[in-house]
Amino acid sequence: MADAEKNGNQNDFSEELEGIREAEAEKEKIVEKAKKDADGIVAEANAEAKKIAEKAAEEAEKIEEEAIEKAGKELAAAEAKILAKAKKDADEILAMGIPPAAIRKAVQRILE
Repeated sequence: MADAEKNGNQNDFSEELEGIREAEAEKEKIVEKAKKDADGIVAEANAEAKKIAEKAAEEAEKIEEEAIEKAGKELAAAEAKILAKAKKDADEILAMGIPPAAIRKAVQRILE
């Protein structure tokens, strides 16, 4: 009976060892699949990040163009206002008339 018990224990041990080997192999498969899945997720995330960065760059360019256009319009309006005031001031000065004595004095200074 001792031999039969010994053989039974060896068979149990062999079965347990085989079970452990199978579990290890299954674990390796699961780990490998998890790595592939993770790589796929990372690749998708990188692609999405690239799309987001490209869209952000396009939006930034659009905003910059709008800001430049707005600044150009504001500058043109300010320039028109300055020119209108300068013309008004020039018209007022011309309307005053300059006395001949002041003209002679200015010409003398220029010629000196």
